[in-house]
Amino acid sequence: GGVTADVVLTAGTATLTDDYVVSTTSITFAGTASETESIVVTIQDDSLVENSENLTVSLTNVSSAGTVDGSDTAEVTITDNDAAIITLGDETVAGAIHEFIMDDITVTKTEIWEVDGLVSRIWFDVVNEGSDDVTDFRLMWAVDWDQDMSISSGTTYDTLNDVNDEGDYDGVEEGRIAISEGPTSGRTVIMGSCNGDTQSLGYTSPWKRDIDDAMDDMVDYDGESVDAAAHWIASGLEIPVDGSLSFGLLVVVGEDVDEAIDAYTEQAPILCTE
Repeated sequence: GGVTADVVLTAGTATLTDDYVVSTTSITFAGTASETESIVVTIQDDSLVENSENLTVSLTNVSSAGTVDGSDTAEVTITDNDAAIITLGDETVAGAIHEFIMDDITVTKTEIWEVDGLVSRIWFDVVNEGSDDVTDFRLMWAVDWDQDMSISSGTTYDTLNDVNDEGDYDGVEEGRIAISEGPTSGRTVIMGSCNGDTQSLGYTSPWKRDIDDAMDDMVDYDGESVDAAAHWIASGLEIPVDGSLSFGLLVVVGEDVDEAIDAYTEQAPILCTE
């Protein structure tokens, strides 16, 4: 005989009606060998820029003739397909906006992608909605750039890592850029600080680590080929009650160091502003 079961969708980070709609409420198996039935979950498309969200699909109230293996519960991940449209001066650019809430501190990260095809801006707006002043706010952004395989091992990824010294490049202050160059391709990524007084750059590993440890361990490899992550850290920031701060960094890509440096020096005076 046949077997029926109710379909149950349990919200994780996804929200019913906002992110998805239950299109299948029950299923029936006729009882033939290797039979399959489909469960339809309708994803709600919107224009919001969001992180990936999830929900769980399971079966319950199975008729007496059947049983459900709990391991057959399925998780559905909804991947966002939207980009934020952001106004930069008189131009409209693509990007993304993310909000993070930590107790009384709200951090909004706005990403502006590929200005002139080479430069992206990562910008943070931080608001203190608490009852106490914040005297040492710190924030870290880190990436392990992997352009090329290691020349020595051929099994790991290395980059030529260098934080610029004074006089290395015209118009670039000491310590303002961390350069990661592919040792064979020459493809270059620059992480550029927008404030030399409150922001620091360096390399350490792994990229995902405690900010205090990263600050203690960051080094300048002076062009050495190393598999290490570039770290940008803003520290010592003060945010009064009901106050806010805006700050950030630039990420620049180029086919070689010269192209990346030229793009940085051209765009930094424009993009390193609120």
